[in-house]
Amino acid sequence: MTVFGAEPEAAYQRPALSKSFLTSAALQPDDIRLAATAEDVRVELGVRATGLDLASRRLRLSDGGRDRTHAVDGLVIATGAIPRTLPMRTPPGVHVLRTVADAIALRADLAHKPRVVIVGAGFVGSEVASSCRTLGLDVTLIEASAAPMEPVLGPEVGTALVGLHRDHGTLLRLRTQVAGFTGRDRVTGVRLADGEVVPADVVVVGVGARPSHRLAARQRAGAAGRRAVRARPGRSRPDRGRRGRGALAASP
Repeated sequence: MTVFGAEPEAAYQRPALSKSFLTSAALQPDDIRLAATAEDVRVELGVRATGLDLASRRLRLSDGGRDRTHAVDGLVIATGAIPRTLPMRTPPGVHVLRTVADAIALRADLAHKPRVVIVGAGFVGSEVASSCRTLGLDVTLIEASAAPMEPVLGPEVGTALVGLHRDHGTLLRLRTQVAGFTGRDRVTGVRLADGEVVPADVVVVGVGARPSHRLAARQRAGAAGRRAVRARPGRSRPDRGRRGRGALAASP
């Protein structure tokens, strides 16, 4: 078995990125690494899958600018998800948080005691807000809904989260839409739909994620309305020997 991963880092605990990894400058990627116990599994990091030739059963790979192929008898596509971004010009200082590299870059910016604005009060946005308050930073959390995580967890939980954020000193801007960012060489603020500008030295965009489906889409393995591997409950066989997992798999 061979596992190819586009990230240069070995597998790590992703939930820590928005919590302890942000608040502790001493933590390094090795400290949140997942233990590897399968001796018969070969792992190649920094290698991106770019295509699949079903006729020859060869996976096309890009390895540091060098293209090559790898023979496969069976294939699991588990390429996960990538952060959604806002459809607007994004100056330096605007972050997303998905990988350890994202967390390292954000943590470095937070070390300068900036004013932080977070767009999106979902799980990532709320966790980053909490971590930034732990660091003693000024935090404004902007959310389009009436309460944090209300679309997912309902109004009662959303109302409780409003109280928690406010008790910990986070400034909430609810039912608020973002129109853009200010600043050219570096972000200086977040422009709201009504024209107001919220000052910011660092911005974190946490507006969800979308499946990283490029490989599956190239093989025309899309479910209706979504480019993902179509799966029946309990199994996934869009093509013999190929399977989708996690964020990539979609049920009809």
